Amino acid sequence: MAVVPLGVFYLAALQYHWLTSLDQAIGDVGVASGSCSDQSAQVVLVAIDNRSLTTCFSDPPFPISRHLRQHTSLIEKLDSAGAALVVLDILFDRLPSGDSTFMRAFATAVARCGRVVLAGAVEQDTTLSVTGVKQVSVERLCLPPPPIVDAALALGLVNTPVDPDGAVRRFTLNRSFLGRRFPSLAYAVMQRMSPRDTVLHDRGDTVLIDYACAPDKIIRIPFCEILAGGSWQPLVRNKIVVVGVTETASMDRFKNPAAIVTGQSNVRVSGTEVQCLAIGTLLEGQRIHAAGFGLLTLIGLCLISAWIYSFHRLRPVPSLLISLGLILLLCVLSLTALIWSGFFFPPGALVLTLIVGAPPLLGFGFIILRWERDEQEAAFADVRVDLMSAQEIQKKLQPAQFVDNELCEISALQITHHDVGGDYYDVVRLSAEKIGFLIGDVAGKGIGGSLIMSNLQGRFRRVAREMAAPSQVLVELNELVGQASGLHHLFVTLFYGILDCRTRVLTYGNAGHCSPIICSRLGEARLLTEGGVPLGPFQEADWSDYACQLDQGDVICLYTDGVTEAGGSVPQIQFSEAGIMKCLREKHDEKTEYIRDHVLEACRKFNRGETFDDDWTLLVIKVR
Repeated sequence: MAVVPLGVFYLAALQYHWLTSLDQAIGDVGVASGSCSDQSAQVVLVAIDNRSLTTCFSDPPFPISRHLRQHTSLIEKLDSAGAALVVLDILFDRLPSGDSTFMRAFATAVARCGRVVLAGAVEQDTTLSVTGVKQVSVERLCLPPPPIVDAALALGLVNTPVDPDGAVRRFTLNRSFLGRRFPSLAYAVMQRMSPRDTVLHDRGDTVLIDYACAPDKIIRIPFCEILAGGSWQPLVRNKIVVVGVTETASMDRFKNPAAIVTGQSNVRVSGTEVQCLAIGTLLEGQRIHAAGFGLLTLIGLCLISAWIYSFHRLRPVPSLLISLGLILLLCVLSLTALIWSGFFFPPGALVLTLIVGAPPLLGFGFIILRWERDEQEAAFADVRVDLMSAQEIQKKLQPAQFVDNELCEISALQITHHDVGGDYYDVVRLSAEKIGFLIGDVAGKGIGGSLIMSNLQGRFRRVAREMAAPSQVLVELNELVGQASGLHHLFVTLFYGILDCRTRVLTYGNAGHCSPIICSRLGEARLLTEGGVPLGPFQEADWSDYACQLDQGDVICLYTDGVTEAGGSVPQIQFSEAGIMKCLREKHDEKTEYIRDHVLEACRKFNRGETFDDDWTLLVIKVR
């Protein structure tokens, strides 16, 4: 929806030429960076300068057009010298309409030459309204009298748009007035000199004047020298000769855009020099052409749409950086295209639209971001509540109280890496003398591991009472893990042991789990290394039963890899089994809860007080 108001603003900026100062600055740099073409040598300026005004025109010299005798002589001399075209940048509109001798002579000279292009203009007359306050400008067409127009080869308008800073940077090819279509003076010359190329320019567009060839490099011949004779004839042979006033006091003077780039804003060119440069620009093949309103509209609206889309897809800060980059890119591309291809895409209106549109879009982006963040926080709070509930359920599924009699003492602790974990331990009473204890670890942590462990717990408590041998329990649980893991290829390491508290015989089976540690009452620690493959990957796998004799005071320590791997991923810097053995030797004669807490404290100290990288589970059993 933001495309519509920004699109309207962009069209208004195009229509009313907002931020044209940027377009002018880029255009001036591009034009000043160009190189002078040899085509400009085709144009020769016959300058009516201060010396010519004094020596050739009787007082008063103005209006210049009333001195028809001098102009007649000029045309005849230029014609005899072989000028390709004579362009009179002089308005003859104020001549009397009568059939005077001088007018007939002038018209005859124009007709005899057959290569004269005359100038016309659209002027504004400022009058007062009825109220005497408001000024009303009335346009009128200023053309030479019909006898002169009929004798001329062509007629062109000298009107050129003047920018607010007083510089003339462009000219129009054609202009309509009162139902008639008039070419500009430069275009009228182009139509006579290169009629085949005029179709390339006849678009009614604005053409930028090529100021790369400074006006002072144009070949100049004073008006007075032409009338006085001399050796100027070779300079005009087969050249376009433009005749006009260049004296410094003339009001028809404008800033030179190429000079503005170098900081010489006081350097001015006459209107006649501007016409010479305009003619040279067209003779170069319209080297500099400004994009038309239709093309600017199409490209601008496409860029605005893409820009707004990026605001909706990206975060506010990246979008703002993209906007700044796009503004800079537009200016660079516009300048590059102007220098290398002579095509000018004025970016001012588009840049202004981006500047105006960025703050509201940025604010809207922050509102959307805040709204999304609030939604995410609400969703996270819901998930957090669910995870806390799952954590409480998981804790309740594992035993809170253990068998505690004169024959056996048990303590356990579990610290999950996430809210729920994949470690699991359990203790069940099998008979008056026997207890079964299990510890396991799913390959992975989090919700997935906790779900598999929950299923494993339900199956274990049933089969543990039905099957006497640990290996049989492992086979039964292996089938469950294989079905639960499916295509995810998860596996579970698990140790299951049965302790006969009367005989102190431990029967066990190990499915790839960490080797339990047995510490005697004398402080001697050893590992139970026997075992088989983990549960899950191999449905036809089988496990064996092992047994060992324990003595009074022996401590059985079961743990997961979260305990031994604390401290880092490299084995050399991990807590390891050696760290557990050291703690057991130090506290083997204490109660199991003290042993458990001592291992936890030592492991945390070894991990420099940081959070464990995996689920941390410890089960300690002491034979009395």
